[in-house]
Parts: sequence; structure tokens; C-alpha cells
Amino acid sequence: MSLKDIVLKYAQKWLVDKSIAEQIDFFHLNLVGSSIVVKVDFDLTMTLLAYSLYKMLDKNLIGFEKSTARNLFFNFIDNGAEVEITNRKMFVLLRKKVHNTIIFESEIFGQSAKIPWLENLEVNFGSQNAS
Repeated sequence: MSLKDIVLKYAQKWLVDKSIAEQIDFFHLNLVGSSIVVKVDFDLTMTLLAYSLYKMLDKNLIGFEKSTARNLFFNFIDNGAEVEITNRKMFVLLRKKVHNTIIFESEIFGQSAKIPWLENLEVNFGSQNAS
């Protein structure tokens, strides 16, 4: 193999290793709760699903496209909110947080959504700092 091919192959391996290390660290992949194969398979499946959802989220947040799941959690997910339901609409008002503006600038939060299992209740997001 040429030196270039070796470096490219190693870079790909490093990205896979980094992804696995993040899953073990943040999602506690090595701390599965049971030795029963079904439980282990379920834990692994849920871990990979959560990791994939975080990767989908980071693609929609400007400046956070390559963030780790831990970074996304602390900057965006780990936040409280007030929820108001009036006239078949739900308003979720997030607490003030530095990165809220990035969330609201992303296309995933720019429109309301309807939740089918709540009889198509319309959900809108906002921020308590944007009164």
C-alpha cells in the first residue's frame, strides 16, 4: 500500500474508534444491565438509536455539526421548560440558555409540529428569554 492509502485507511479507522469511544463514554455502552442476550441486544439497539438521533440533531445546528453527543446534551438537551396547553396548542418555552438561538435558527424548530398520539395537538417552541 502507498503511504497515502495507509494514512486514509488509518483516518477512517480512527473515526470509527472515536465514535465507539463516545458511545461507551456518554451512553455507557459498556454498562449494559444484564447478561441476557435479549437485554444486551436491546441496550445496544437503544444506544445506537440514541447516538444516531444525536448525529441527526448535530447536522441541523450551525457550528455544532461535528459535536459529540455529550456536548449536544449539555448545550441543548439538558434544559428545563414551561409547557402551556391552550386551544389545542402546546407551547414549550425553554429556559434561557446561551445556545437557544442556535436551536431556533435551525429548520427543525422553525415550524410547529402535530403529535398524532395526542389527537394532533400542535406543538410550538419558544424561549423564556424571548418574551
